[in-house]
Amino acid sequence: MRRRGGRKRALETRAPMVLPQGPNPRWSLDVVSDTTGNQRFRILAVVDD
Repeated sequence: MRRRGGRKRALETRAPMVLPQGPNPRWSLDVVSDTTGNQRFRILAVVDD
């Protein structure tokens, strides 16, 4: 029987995220999907953080 490996851990300490000073330095993308009746649709949501 094969043994499972251990949990992967971060190699370095994480730095906190820098807050943006103005518009457009950072964008977030997300794909949202839903079904209505017999149709399925997907939307790409783009947000300026």
